[in-house]
Amino acid sequence: MSERFLDIFEARDISTTGAGIFVPCRFEGCALKSPVDLVITLPKGDPFLAKARVAHRTKTEREFFGVEFMGLPQARVQQIARYVERRLAEEAVRERSESLHR
Repeated sequence: MSERFLDIFEARDISTTGAGIFVPCRFEGCALKSPVDLVITLPKGDPFLAKARVAHRTKTEREFFGVEFMGLPQARVQQIARYVERRLAEEAVRERSESLHR
């Protein structure tokens, strides 16, 4: 996530403009607005590099960073958009199925 370290984090809420990333408790080294380098791997896709900045930091039971992508190439924006659309469609199907079985 920065030049000083490399780790694998759990991400959620990815969009074409950024993502939320869970990090270990008491994670240090990334102040607000600091730039970070990410390797993003989406299912059924090759990993790609992305530059981002830390947009917000939340401490709940787990620490959570919101990152904003910077200068993401249009091809990657479209790849993320397709992934999000696919996940939303899968979720809608799952919800319909669950409602039919109630």
